[in-house]
Amino acid sequence: MEEKSKDHRGLLNQGEENELEVFGYRTQNLRRALCLITSVLTCGVLLLVFYWKPQWRVWANCIPCPLQEADTVLLKTTDEFQRYMRKKVICLYLSTLKFPISKNPEEPVVADRHSIINQAVLKPELKGIKEKHGYVE
Repeated sequence: MEEKSKDHRGLLNQGEENELEVFGYRTQNLRRALCLITSVLTCGVLLLVFYWKPQWRVWANCIPCPLQEADTVLLKTTDEFQRYMRKKVICLYLSTLKFPISKNPEEPVVADRHSIINQAVLKPELKGIKEKHGYVE
């Protein structure tokens, strides 16, 4: 499946051995219901196919969206194998953490100042709620 929008994708660990492409998706309840019905009608064969091909599960259940709004991300290795992995996005409320992430709020959370995680933490409006930030489980 060819990706149409550039704002729903990003590159993690650029130039490194473990480089990954990340694509943002939002789950659609109607698509999810249709997949569930089809899974029941095929006696679970569709679930087995989705286990082997996680990208098909994401493409069947979700629509592309900006990474900041995604509830599911699809990770793709950039090596010769080009494997896909599906991950759910969990939101953490930074105000409820028992320890501070950093003494200086302008200091990056991870070493790469331009990483997607740092952008979400330093620009909380990306998720729409000031203290809500998305991370991959």
